[in-house]
Amino acid sequence: GERLDKRLQHWRRVVRSASEQSGRTRLPELLPAVTLDEMLEATAGMSRYVFEPSAQAGSIEASSQPICSIVGPEGGFEERELNQLAKHCKLLSFGNLVLRAETAPVVALTLANSVSARGAPTQNTR
Repeated sequence: GERLDKRLQHWRRVVRSASEQSGRTRLPELLPAVTLDEMLEATAGMSRYVFEPSAQAGSIEASSQPICSIVGPEGGFEERELNQLAKHCKLLSFGNLVLRAETAPVVALTLANSVSARGAPTQNTR
């Protein structure tokens, strides 16, 4: 509801401010909250990566497809959600780090940006 709208506006301001500070020429797209099924449908055709502490360490692969980075909520994904995500996404971890919900998207975008510098657009989903 209204609280969600206010949070989305807050995070859009954070994205804009961080992008200006870092000199990005394109703003990452921050989408409104949706169900897991809606997110998977909306990101079909993208290279999807879920960052989850229990996953194996790995890396984002260069691709001509847009990259979708998915980080979980504070406290992590539920087992049911992880099982569903594992069917459609590559699960990765940040190594031995467990990051705060506010920090993980920044790190995920940095990793995605490091391989998408060749032209693939990035999208972060939270």
